[in-house]
Amino acid sequence: MRKVELEGLLNALVPHAERQLAEYGDFYPFAGVMRTDGALESVAPDPEAVTSSLDQWQEDLLEKLRAGASAGFFRATGLVLNVEVDVPGSERARAIRVALEHETGVSYDVFIPYWFESGELGMGSAMTAEGACEVFNFCVEPEAVPLAAGG
Repeated sequence: MRKVELEGLLNALVPHAERQLAEYGDFYPFAGVMRTDGALESVAPDPEAVTSSLDQWQEDLLEKLRAGASAGFFRATGLVLNVEVDVPGSERARAIRVALEHETGVSYDVFIPYWFESGELGMGSAMTAEGACEVFNFCVEPEAVPLAAGG
């Protein structure tokens, strides 16, 4: 069940990052959650964070995710960042990073490399790694089966 819920959240978040990249060539950090009733919802930073650094913007989103998780409002969370990542057999690449966490203690980082060629956005295959467990208060060993972006 948690894998399905995390994939659902992942597949709700990635298209927004793709749209922002295609239109603007970049995106600001953003977040989304699955509430305990199963509904998906976006999480916005406070207005003060928006006028500060990207690090502060990211930290504000992370604090909101932690507060909602601590209060028992969220079943799963996803924080989306624009990062650089090492791609096996290639140079460092820009990537969409989705830091996913589930209330059961499972945490994944999903990296989707991207590039621009002749002004068009290209997307690579998703890579999954064990996450950092920054939102919920505990972490367990994730399943060996990686998450699937896009479907």
